[in-house]
Amino acid sequence: KVDRRGVSMFKWLNNKLSEGFYFPFMKEIIEQLQRVSLNFWAGRYIRKKIAQNKKPPSWVSELYQCLFLVFGFLAFIFSGWIHFKCTSYLIIVFFSYRIFEICIFILAWIFVRKKELLHDYRRSIAGFLLNIVEVTTYFSIITWSGGLKDSDKLNIFYKHMVGILTLSPPDTECIILSLSELFVSVFLILVVLGALVGALARDEMGNEKNNKKE
Repeated sequence: KVDRRGVSMFKWLNNKLSEGFYFPFMKEIIEQLQRVSLNFWAGRYIRKKIAQNKKPPSWVSELYQCLFLVFGFLAFIFSGWIHFKCTSYLIIVFFSYRIFEICIFILAWIFVRKKELLHDYRRSIAGFLLNIVEVTTYFSIITWSGGLKDSDKLNIFYKHMVGILTLSPPDTECIILSLSELFVSVFLILVVLGALVGALARDEMGNEKNNKKE
């Protein structure tokens, strides 16, 4: 005889875990972490103001990114003029938050909003390149403001850029900073680039299928 209770349990699990065990759990965590992002709330606020029921306009996140990047460049240029430890700590916390926000955005972009990736891959590549510049700038600011500098600003920026592109962060005498940079580099280079390549490949396959039908 078939155990009906066992069959019912398996059916219940199949309905609840139709997308697998890990993915829904990860998706829920990422969606909750997004609520920590100022970019998330800015997009939500502007969406309500213009009475748009779907996702926030694309220009919101792009403007937010550009404003942060401009502020980052200014902070990096004038960081040598800051001699108060309290101000330096605030700068470190401020740009560390932005790095954390970028990681959350990338995770949400891949695991939560995966359908958008295929249609907006050109815009995504532009954002991906700016993210590399952003992260390089912010880690350079943190290195300089934290007193971990061993050379001039341009050399620090160059070392962090090479470290991110090669997944080998420079030695900053701070293991937490080096591990953080390695973690972010893996996200930017391996995860995002891999997802973009996959999207382009699926796009090409779709075009080939359409051409065969015609």
